[in-house]
Amino acid sequence: MRLIVGLFATFTAIVVAAYVMLFTSFGHGIILPIAQSSIEKNLKINKAKFTNFSLSTNKINLTLTLDKQVIQVEGKFNLIKKLIDLNYDVKIDDLSVFNAISNQKLQGSFYTNGKVVGVVGNIGIQGKATFADGKTDYELFLKEDDIQNINFSLQELSVEKLQMMVSQPQYTKGTLDIEGTIKSLNNLEGTILTKLTKGILNSEYINKTFNQNLPKKATFDTTINTKLQKDTIVSVVDFNSFVAQLDTKKTTFNLPSGKLTSDYILKIPSLNALYFVTNQKLKGDITIDGDIIFDKTLLATFNSKKFDGTIKGKLDNNVLNVKLDNIQSTKLLDMLYYPEIFKSNIKLDLDYNLATKKGLSKLSTNNGQFLTNQTTELLKKFTNYDLTMEVYDVTNLTTQIDNTKLENELYMKSKNSEIKSKVFKIDTAKSTIDADLTLQYRKYDTALQLKGDIANPKVKLDIGKALENKAKEKIKEKVNEKLKDKMGAEVGNILDSFFK
Repeated sequence: MRLIVGLFATFTAIVVAAYVMLFTSFGHGIILPIAQSSIEKNLKINKAKFTNFSLSTNKINLTLTLDKQVIQVEGKFNLIKKLIDLNYDVKIDDLSVFNAISNQKLQGSFYTNGKVVGVVGNIGIQGKATFADGKTDYELFLKEDDIQNINFSLQELSVEKLQMMVSQPQYTKGTLDIEGTIKSLNNLEGTILTKLTKGILNSEYINKTFNQNLPKKATFDTTINTKLQKDTIVSVVDFNSFVAQLDTKKTTFNLPSGKLTSDYILKIPSLNALYFVTNQKLKGDITIDGDIIFDKTLLATFNSKKFDGTIKGKLDNNVLNVKLDNIQSTKLLDMLYYPEIFKSNIKLDLDYNLATKKGLSKLSTNNGQFLTNQTTELLKKFTNYDLTMEVYDVTNLTTQIDNTKLENELYMKSKNSEIKSKVFKIDTAKSTIDADLTLQYRKYDTALQLKGDIANPKVKLDIGKALENKAKEKIKEKVNEKLKDKMGAEVGNILDSFFK
């Protein structure tokens, strides 16, 4: 009996103490300083203070300031039945007060208000938020150890303000809209639709910081449809920019491993828009497809049918490899704004490092022919032979690439001619050429120099030997005519030997 009386007395004392501590001003005077100190410690802020605190058996009304940032809560709160029916209003004028706990330099403002209703273990939250010049609606349910039925809509957020809030450089401007439904965070099942419109890159900042050459109006927009499937995020991407359109049918990101895989189709309607990357004027369009794998490093493949042939390659981190097969040279030269001086089918193997901007290209052709141009016309004038009639069984061009400068070595061979060059320089940034070539055509040796604008270079032809040979032929022809008439064929044969 004494035990029962003792237990009852202890229980009564605990209840009375709890009541005094929770529901009287005397108890609040003891509890609140302890709570304020705990909040300061956990949130790593300088000062937390309850400027208003009222708690009864079924109501609560409190105002908490966190370094002058105000949080208000009021409504019904039944401890016995565990019922909650509260309204909240959070006004954060300066997010920097949470820098320490977020390990991130924050700035800007954040406002949210809403309602919390339900029973402990099954609580619904519905509210609105304002930040980054946009509006947000959200609702969710807290069910014991899971958050379920999350619905949210973020409308017209300023990408510029979002970057500012997390103290990131102003890479871009734009308007961001996100809508989503997530059934469960534990199972991660749901859908998210993301749209970024009116996007424009900060070209001045990016060019200065990363040594790029973006144009002033580098615009873009994108739409991403995402499905959450437990450990996997699957997206369909539609990205449009001032230079290209990029679409993916299935982009997969594995959350535990961080591995990303994707297919893609890239359409570039005007290759000339790539000048900021290539430093080379280009003509026409191109469509490329391939696959992307990012698993700590990037591996991308690409394929295209262009210039009556095929283009294949891969990008392994910074190393680019490109293979061309059966490419029609005149169409390739036309794309490069180069004169169409040579017709053939091209094979090419290129290795290039994007980081160092250095590489090696090996090009070969067969059954190639020169087309009529300034050089062939000059040769024809002085040698009486038409170089365009030659078919080159072997053509090899090896190119050392150093950014925009190309150092070439050329070798070409046909039945009657051979062309060589070890000094063959092209600057794609300046669109200039500086080449010294030697041409052996039948019995004529000719030196050729091309210099200046690559589309219309100055041509210098050293035809000393060609003129000498031609002069010998003319002299021999005239002497033979005279002597053979007067002295007979034998003298003419002796003179032939002399001229040889």
